[in-house]
Amino acid sequence: MNRIIFLIALATLAISCSADSDSTTFNDQGTGQGGSLARFIIVEDYLYTVDEESLHVFDIHQAEAPVKVNSQYIGFGIETIYSFENTLFLGSQLGMYIYGLDDPTSPQLLSEANHLRSCDPVVSNYNYTFVSLHTNATCQGQLNQLEVYETSDLTHPVLLGTMPFERPIGMGIYQDYLILSDLDKIRFLDITNPRSIHVVYQITADTYDVIVRGHQLFAIGPEEIIQFDLDPAQISNTTMISRLTY
Repeated sequence: MNRIIFLIALATLAISCSADSDSTTFNDQGTGQGGSLARFIIVEDYLYTVDEESLHVFDIHQAEAPVKVNSQYIGFGIETIYSFENTLFLGSQLGMYIYGLDDPTSPQLLSEANHLRSCDPVVSNYNYTFVSLHTNATCQGQLNQLEVYETSDLTHPVLLGTMPFERPIGMGIYQDYLILSDLDKIRFLDITNPRSIHVVYQITADTYDVIVRGHQLFAIGPEEIIQFDLDPAQISNTTMISRLTY
């Protein structure tokens, strides 16, 4: 766990440095950006964190003196947290939870979608939400697939379909593409029609999470962070521009 936190910190630093020369922002709602495996996220003046069972809220209006304002029990095996606009998406070993932030100090449960036991990162563009299910020693199970939900009505997510992969883990959304870490490949899926998504390009790299920032991609692996430039006109023109080995 400490290693993962360290890698997230490295990736965040790389993104911050890159942002100095790129005014394009990826998420206008939040001030903190992590990958789909993140266990904490900042949305405006609040920090949201998850442990194995609960969601915790911290007021960071005064960054030097954060104040814990709420904790809510969610359920078993909570693993990840992701935000889009005014919504939190939580991934767990047994399902996905969607929370609204009309009151940022007290997130409201809007809906949940259950699945068989597996590890469960989540990303969303509001209308559609993507859940990667994979297995390991902790999560057990035998699922390695991508689930696609329609979430235009956040109170009633509808499963549109599933797609098998080798070991899908981290994800990021870039325009009409879902970028997926799948074993030793970074796969680019065309999600123009979420009912019929398909792989259009892939890069060989051992990674487990990705972070998209503007037209840049940061791919995080067990031994390195790789930075790519993304070409919105032709995704197959994605170019590696740096590599940090640790």
